Amino acid sequence: MLKKLAVLCTLLLCLLVVGCSEDQTATVNPQPETKQTQSDKDKEITVTVYRAPANGEEYLLPEKVTRKMGTMTAPEVALDVLVNSSPQDTEKMVSLFPKGTKIRTMKLENGIAYVDFSKEITNVPQGSYTELMLTTAIVNTLTEFPEIKKVQILIEGKKIASLKGHTDILDPLERNITLLKK
Repeated sequence: MLKKLAVLCTLLLCLLVVGCSEDQTATVNPQPETKQTQSDKDKEITVTVYRAPANGEEYLLPEKVTRKMGTMTAPEVALDVLVNSSPQDTEKMVSLFPKGTKIRTMKLENGIAYVDFSKEITNVPQGSYTELMLTTAIVNTLTEFPEIKKVQILIEGKKIASLKGHTDILDPLERNITLLKK
């Protein structure tokens, strides 16, 4: 009787081990699909960013820029280009981002892009023009993507009323087509 019980326990243990190993295989399989291949990292994308005109007029100019995606999403590439590069035509366009401005994070929830900048973005020169053009450039660049309807600008992870007291950024901002050159 003891031998039969030992054989039965061994069989049950084998079935249990086989059953567990199949479940583990099922949970491991999806992982390779989420990995980004080298060809994805080398993929180029063309994004439209909005820049202020060098002549100081109150409208934004579109600029198409082609970059490798790397590990970023298309909206992240566009924001990175806007913040961290100079315009291709510096006679016609300028970048308004203060030196040292960093993109801390960007996430998308329910059509709203939450973009967290470092505190250096608040070093924009005084004046309503610069603040309006800077915030509108961010919003219009990101709302080029259909999945983004609004943009919430955060500074060091927090909502603030404005960068320098002129443009309300406490709530998510929508695309402003009145500042696009026709």
